[in-house]
Amino acid sequence: MAKSEVVTIGHILYDTRCYVDGFPSPSRTTFTQKPIATGCGGSAANTAVNLCRLGKKASMIGRIGDDFTGRQLLHELEKKGVGTAGIQKSKGTHTGISIVLIDKNAEVEVIEDVGANEPLALGKEAEKAIKAAKHLHLTGTSIKALEKASAIAEKAGTTVSFDPGRSKSHLGKKGLGKILENVDYLILNRAELGRITKAWNPLTGARELVKEFNLSCVIKSGEKPIIFESRHEHFSVYPVHLKPIDTIGAGDAFSAGFICGLLEGKKHIDCVKLGAACSAAKILRQGAQSLPPRKDVEKFLKRVK
Repeated sequence: MAKSEVVTIGHILYDTRCYVDGFPSPSRTTFTQKPIATGCGGSAANTAVNLCRLGKKASMIGRIGDDFTGRQLLHELEKKGVGTAGIQKSKGTHTGISIVLIDKNAEVEVIEDVGANEPLALGKEAEKAIKAAKHLHLTGTSIKALEKASAIAEKAGTTVSFDPGRSKSHLGKKGLGKILENVDYLILNRAELGRITKAWNPLTGARELVKEFNLSCVIKSGEKPIIFESRHEHFSVYPVHLKPIDTIGAGDAFSAGFICGLLEGKKHIDCVKLGAACSAAKILRQGAQSLPPRKDVEKFLKRVK
């Protein structure tokens, strides 16, 4: 694999997006209000693409099926500048698919067929890429792969961020402990933090993880303040309030902006603000990988408080 500033690890999915007035209910047909759209998705893939949009060199470790859909997604990622040498092709297993429903309030429901994404194992080339990178971003995939990747990064002195998402946050501290020991920045929302810590108050949960694992906790949010909690820093940032068109991938856009700031040596508060600006820019566009160029993202920075 070619050397990248950032390596992301996790799912790559074929997204089918349906824009509807309301979510389906029994014995009721729900009609789309816009043409059904398709494209590449998956948290790790989204973050890698967004980092490339921000001018960084990013590559991805993941797994697809050796099928037409997988080849299509691979081509799409390469076209967007993502290094794909770490994406494995699995024979006999189909590429992962997600059906995404977005209602008129831009709320999202997802049905996912994991397909070839899991189980994921790290090869020697993937290990080399992690060691050579400045930063590793982990998302929800096979726990063993995340444990191994984070341990390699910790030993190599590569900084690590982790967004467990809905799929892995339910494992709690016990299930994620070996990963959290090697994480520098835990990026998650309030619900995911609650699942991990069982604490109803986000500050209580964040401080618990900071103390136990000596990490920094970044609690992202749609409209509520974004909280940053570490042993030495405590602050909140207020996001831009906009009427969203599509919130799918907004959290991945935030992660990309935050990581971009880290790579540029920005203060943590400025990393969070760049993340918030990326999220704001993304929700005005359809699709999980629709972050605009950096010059357009930075127009939102003045509106982040």
